[in-house]
Amino acid sequence: MDRDMNIQTLLPIRLSNLTYLWTRLYYMNFREFEIVIKKICSTLKILHVEFLAQDVNFLHADCWENLILTSLPYLEELHFIYDEDFCPEDEHLYSGRLNPFSSPFWIDRRWFFEVEIDSESINYILRPYRWYEYGKDEALHSSIEYSKWTRLTISYFRDIHLNATISEDIMHILTITNIYHLEIIKTCLYIPLFIRLLSVLTDVKTLKIHSIRWDKSKLNNEELSMGCSTKERSKVTKVYMENVNKIDDIFLILTLCPQMTYLKIDSINVIDQDVKSILDYFIDIIYRKPICVVRSLCFRIPAADDETIKQLKRTIITSGIACDYTIKRIVDSVYIDWKLVSNIDSS
Repeated sequence: MDRDMNIQTLLPIRLSNLTYLWTRLYYMNFREFEIVIKKICSTLKILHVEFLAQDVNFLHADCWENLILTSLPYLEELHFIYDEDFCPEDEHLYSGRLNPFSSPFWIDRRWFFEVEIDSESINYILRPYRWYEYGKDEALHSSIEYSKWTRLTISYFRDIHLNATISEDIMHILTITNIYHLEIIKTCLYIPLFIRLLSVLTDVKTLKIHSIRWDKSKLNNEELSMGCSTKERSKVTKVYMENVNKIDDIFLILTLCPQMTYLKIDSINVIDQDVKSILDYFIDIIYRKPICVVRSLCFRIPAADDETIKQLKRTIITSGIACDYTIKRIVDSVYIDWKLVSNIDSS
């Protein structure tokens, strides 16, 4: 569409067979977009649109709801992306209500709000629930309130040693929505930054990370103090680690997320360590630290078979820990759940 075109002068266009529309809009603000939709798109069933113009009105859920109810009565699927080039000095910041797109109107349609931070911008996304994606991490996403579905995905850090930019981005995002689920993909997460993320994202309940890197000797006093404070306030109960590079990675996650009850690990990249070793490690922690509340583990084991299950059962039996447990294998994932009864040594 011509940037210089006067949207107000557009005549209604009858497109009675138009049911699907995918477009990217570079210059159109929300008011102009609203006018166009009202003139051409009453029969739409599926709408996918990406907005590159800087207009925070794209994040006002009430405006969207009114547009859908009045002009898109047949709409079955809405997927939009608003690309924001955030600048802390920007005078035109979001002033709408917190947690847009979380009312029954959106929940009933199973359209959920998410945020992504990439190398270029902050992307605010509304899209339909994707069962094929969330089904892969069923345990991670089970028992989640739909009103608290909002996920933040970070795929890029501008500078792993300078946290100011990512912190500013996140503080800005928190003026728009609470974040309940955090994913760090495609990149190794350095612990000082990880601690800072958890310290500001205090509502996060589920955490998915690619891998972590840390050296306790390089943490300064401020970071150690922040880590202690973060641990006390953490609400994280479910963690998915795609790669474990050393056993201490698990100990660190347990320390920073003491409420964690579920841990999933895709790959163990530790010499002379395997799933049996990790299970031994957890059993040892349970003996030494009764406050450890992890009761469910999931490991991805490409070569898992019935013998693998037998070995894990023997590990639990010979440990001397008294518990009701179940071990099951689904394709290449092994699930271990247990409930402590009492310590055999105390009987």
